[in-house]
Amino acid sequence: MIFLFLLITTSFGFFKVPGCEENPDGEFSESDFDFVPDLSTLSFTIGLVIMIGTILSVIPQYVKLIRTRDSSGLSPFYLLIQFINQVTTVANACITNATYIHSCVYIGFSQCFPVLVSWTQIMLLAMVYLPQIFFYLLFYPNKKEFILFKLPLICLPIVIIISIICLGTVPLLEFTDGECGDITGGFAFVYGIIAAVCVIIQWSPQIYMTFRRKAAGALSMLMLSITAPGMTVLTLYMIFITKQPRLISSSFNPPLLLT
Repeated sequence: MIFLFLLITTSFGFFKVPGCEENPDGEFSESDFDFVPDLSTLSFTIGLVIMIGTILSVIPQYVKLIRTRDSSGLSPFYLLIQFINQVTTVANACITNATYIHSCVYIGFSQCFPVLVSWTQIMLLAMVYLPQIFFYLLFYPNKKEFILFKLPLICLPIVIIISIICLGTVPLLEFTDGECGDITGGFAFVYGIIAAVCVIIQWSPQIYMTFRRKAAGALSMLMLSITAPGMTVLTLYMIFITKQPRLISSSFNPPLLLT
């Protein structure tokens, strides 16, 4: 408990909005955006390659679901936790990248977009991962089963409503409290912590499901074999190139080769 308390209290600065320490009032001019990293063409190209790979890496899972029309073997609770993880990470990323997005108005799109590649990757990750729960429910064979179908079906609308509220706070905070407001920073912190907790626990239901069944079922092994190294590369890119380690909660997935 002490470790958890120290982790939470010391991580507040981890989710701070870039440039706000120098401009706490949130008033920026063209000369105030020197905090925006200047990425090389090579770094930008690597980011674009990773971005494309992010989309392609999930295709095997959708192909397997559509081809077999059977989602047995996937854990709905893994998918629901992943849904929450992606939504809170998107909300956190939009808040913590607000000043980078704002900089495009002053320094131009060509200078601001390279550092926003990581933010774009987060958006794409959410777009390709979020529909999985809908495919699971569509193709689950036993629609009368409570734990693996009816319960997730009940939980999904609740999760969607909470997600809409969560994402809705982002523009609301930007307009009322500002990019550098304390309340805005507090929400970024909360969303970041939720995303971090989700990414730690989200695989537990899937691991349990796979070991209980003694088979991967609908879980695509090809997807896992691609995303495990791919997410590691994406995580390293965010830490060392775009200098945005606060975004890794959506990209980090432990290598899972379940049989």
